[in-house]
Amino acid sequence: MRRSGNHLAINWILGQVPGSAVFYNNIRQKGHPFDVGSREFRVRFPNTRPRIILSYEDLTASEIKEGPLPEFLADRAARHDVRILSGVILRDPYNLFASRLKKWPERFATDTDIRRQQELYNSHAALAEKPEPVFGEEPVVPILYNPLVADPAYREKLSRKLYIRSGSDGLDEVPLYGHGSSFDGYQTQVADVRAGVFDRWRSSSNDPTFRTVVADKHVQKTALTLFDMGSPD
Repeated sequence: MRRSGNHLAINWILGQVPGSAVFYNNIRQKGHPFDVGSREFRVRFPNTRPRIILSYEDLTASEIKEGPLPEFLADRAARHDVRILSGVILRDPYNLFASRLKKWPERFATDTDIRRQQELYNSHAALAEKPEPVFGEEPVVPILYNPLVADPAYREKLSRKLYIRSGSDGLDEVPLYGHGSSFDGYQTQVADVRAGVFDRWRSSSNDPTFRTVVADKHVQKTALTLFDMGSPD
């Protein structure tokens, strides 16, 4: 989901890839995966096959499957010796929804809008809680933003699941293609990136819309189960 720290997480992954890589940002559901307006190449070793990251935002796995991606991956697997990994990037719901509400208050204007926000989050959380194969044969890899930022041991464990080297390169940057922080804009200093990211919800704690969104029992269950966070008071 947008504002989940997804671009920071992807920037971290790219920072730990020893070879070349290319990142395709915000792919349209019904578009060809390479047909995007924003892409980033990191060429470290010319004439080597790059690692490819395909990023979809604000879509469920089922919605992505309805597009051309499954056929694209099947064709690529048939013609090349490749490993296909699926990942879901998840931030704790309280800070995520505080950020989304600050950035796009119009997207929470009606009860239907709010339900869509909750259902989208809950669909991602369900995958993170019980990983299963989505694309390819391996189960989806949950990438939890909170421990990714705060816990070196978690990054070490996650790097093994993603078949990348261990490290923290890329964590202390706000990528330009992610539109910066909803609260601070573009900051590139380590203290600015990591400080306060777990307390963003406090600025929305008295907002009736925020309280409605996070009152969902599934949202609160995910906050407690995956992020050890009780309901905001």
